[in-house]
Amino acid sequence: MVEFLHDAKVDDAGRNGIQLAQALLDGRGGTQVVFPVVGSTMQGSGYFPRPIGKPICHAGDADCQRQGDGIVLAGLCASGWRIRYLAPPEEVLSGACDMLVKQGAIPAKTLTFYPAVGGQSVLLPMQKGVIQGFEFITPVDVLVDFFPVKDPALSRPLGNPEAGSLDCRPAAAFPMSADTKSTCSQNIGQIGARYAHYPAWHQPFLLSWMHVDKTVWNGLTVEQRAAILRAARESVTESYQATESIACRKLKDMLDMNDGISQRNTDGTVRLVDGKPVSARITMAPWPEEALKILRAATTAYLASLTGPSDASARTDAQREFATVHGAMTRFAAGAGATKLAGFPATTGLVPGEACRLAP
Repeated sequence: MVEFLHDAKVDDAGRNGIQLAQALLDGRGGTQVVFPVVGSTMQGSGYFPRPIGKPICHAGDADCQRQGDGIVLAGLCASGWRIRYLAPPEEVLSGACDMLVKQGAIPAKTLTFYPAVGGQSVLLPMQKGVIQGFEFITPVDVLVDFFPVKDPALSRPLGNPEAGSLDCRPAAAFPMSADTKSTCSQNIGQIGARYAHYPAWHQPFLLSWMHVDKTVWNGLTVEQRAAILRAARESVTESYQATESIACRKLKDMLDMNDGISQRNTDGTVRLVDGKPVSARITMAPWPEEALKILRAATTAYLASLTGPSDASARTDAQREFATVHGAMTRFAAGAGATKLAGFPATTGLVPGEACRLAP
């Protein structure tokens, strides 16, 4: 992507990706100059009560072993769960489920979605039993937002998950009222969303762009502009590497935090299955390749819908702009061989017990 943005000639005019984006903005009468300045690693693609693929079980975790090869994508689509998945990934996942219904793989799609609520933590509808799973950002953010630190000590710096109030009552109905408050400190593993899914098929990385007023930009010298663009490029790669260097450590903390901790019911009592407690320990689970194939097909269909009619003259302005960028990226990715989904993080294996290899 950095090559596409800075180095490649991505259209017939010989522009790179940033120049193409700028041309589209200028075409709208934009008053700003834009370029990316921050990069971040891929997100988690789902924290669910059961694994979609075969989970990477921790030693001695009988409940995890019973999951076998997972519920696969058909099981997710017919789970009856309500999950928080932001658009457009929500639309892609919903479209993938529709494909399975059309193929006869499942009789109906019973997976439903919870809308994003500004200012509301995803932890709240989990604690209140309104949703059963969600996708979020990176392990750094997940650890901070969904694992309350209670009674930290030298022997347990991330605290004791069983401390504090574990009674999440009263359970809330859907839709939740805007004034619903949290009444407990259960983390996502205690609530039951213990299977962390990768790779991030819906967001393999993040780029954040800076906007500079054109009047200010035009007042700079050529040398100053070149220096800023070089610093921006280096900032993208350095911030990406910095994020990746701590992602493994934070994910390991997340995988270990609930070691020896059991899942809880909404009222805080220990959840039992066949009379036995169920582990709350976060466990890695990959998406099966067959699921990724369907998700790729659903992604392609979704992107095609944004491109609009095959007759370019019948497209809206937004469709023409999208078609321009999507076409340039698709051609570049095909030439560079950059369409394969990577692992997580790209340079780090995460088999339980494996040490993180941190970037210097």
